[in-house]
Order: sequence, then C-alpha cells, then structure tokens
Amino acid sequence: MTTLTASTTATTTKTRNDYADGHFDAATHAPAKQTTGEYYKGYLDYTKETGKAPF
Repeated sequence: MTTLTASTTATTTKTRNDYADGHFDAATHAPAKQTTGEYYKGYLDYTKETGKAPF
C-alpha cells in the first residue's frame, strides 16, 4: 500500500500601492491616515481631479 501526501506552500503576497490607497480613501470620504508620502499625494490628487473635497 502506498501513501501519497501533498504539500503546499502558503504564499501570500500583498503589493502595496500607497498612492492608490490614498486615492481610494479620499473617494470613499475616509479620513486621511497620514499626511506625507505617496498615500497623501493620492489623497490630494483625488481632490484635484474631481474638484470635491474628500471631507
């Protein structure tokens, strides 16, 4: 009798895109999580693109 075993490696990869996160938060009217870096640039670019304040 032969026993077969299967092994799998758990791989979880999250690609960070702070700019997109900031843009999304502004579009959904969430408060800014930080006021520096790519996140905030995305947050402010939403306002520039739409002319609407995210708050």
